[in-house]
Amino acid sequence: MRLKSPELDREAVPLIGVLPGEGCGPELTDHALTLLRAASPPVMPEIEVGGMIGKQALRATGAALPDDVVRFSRSVFERGGAILAGAAGERFVYNARQEFKLSAKVNPVRSFEELADCGRWRPAHEPVDLLVVRENLGGLYQGHVHEGESDQETITIAFPTQYAEIAHVTSLAAQLAASRRGAMTVVTKEAGLPELHQAWVERARDAAGTHGIELAILDIDVAAYMMLREPESFDVIVSSNCFGDILSDLGGHIMGSRGNTFGASYSRDGGSIFQTNHGCAADLEGMDRVNPAGQIFSLAMLVRERFGWDDIADSLEGAVRSTWRSGIVTEDLESTGNTVVGTQEWMRSCLSNLSEQPACEPA
Repeated sequence: MRLKSPELDREAVPLIGVLPGEGCGPELTDHALTLLRAASPPVMPEIEVGGMIGKQALRATGAALPDDVVRFSRSVFERGGAILAGAAGERFVYNARQEFKLSAKVNPVRSFEELADCGRWRPAHEPVDLLVVRENLGGLYQGHVHEGESDQETITIAFPTQYAEIAHVTSLAAQLAASRRGAMTVVTKEAGLPELHQAWVERARDAAGTHGIELAILDIDVAAYMMLREPESFDVIVSSNCFGDILSDLGGHIMGSRGNTFGASYSRDGGSIFQTNHGCAADLEGMDRVNPAGQIFSLAMLVRERFGWDDIADSLEGAVRSTWRSGIVTEDLESTGNTVVGTQEWMRSCLSNLSEQPACEPA
């Protein structure tokens, strides 16, 4: 998958802004960047590190997305860079989407043959390779409590939905489907939210017609069932932020663990934040037990889409999969025949599975 990136200055040193996050976030972003250095990219990107986010920032500053992080991120975007974010709690991701107009999120969901025996879910006969695309700026997650209409017995929440944003995200999903297998599924809830259902279906039909792809329409409950029963039947799923979040997390089951999940949020003017789909696992901080795969996949997605480094992205992903293929896994992927190791030892195996090239020095 590749989204259209802003035009890059090929002579400029690529820029990655890092928001380490909290809990396991700093550890995982550090591991991902270590692997990138060892992968010998054409030039090591300039790495700039921003401030606190999430619960940690809320305690220290009163905001999950503090002003200094807003300024830092805007500076990275203005210079053509992208953000690699570690996991963080509270409303960091939702506030960042609004602040930087990150109107769409894309979460790849794929099965890994190396992990066929991990977890309770058993892969289908066909490999799973789908995208969940969701609208970020409206819907339930961007709702607010109605002043004067809520009390101790009742809470009234209103949330915005803009037709233009639905049109944008369905058009993006249709473009992605046209570059893949040509099928898009719009997920709504017809009886529960009939007006919203109609808005999504009308704009999805327009987008499907424009891009010459097939369109299916499913309610969220049926879509969730089908994600687990026949995930290989999906190509691109498009939905609202809440429904898309549910389906993306179900994707973690298909991928073997939430620790393997990843994705990115995009603005229309080129801003992007790449991040795992799991939480910060504060209870595992410093215990040598977390799974770095999702953060590595996030970074591979970043360098592929933003810098055009397909070979480097393949190397990062290949190192992870080679490690799994050798039977070396973190505890969340434990299964018969695998060897469970700590994070540090797992990373050493990943590093040894990279092609034998000299490590690139930071720019």
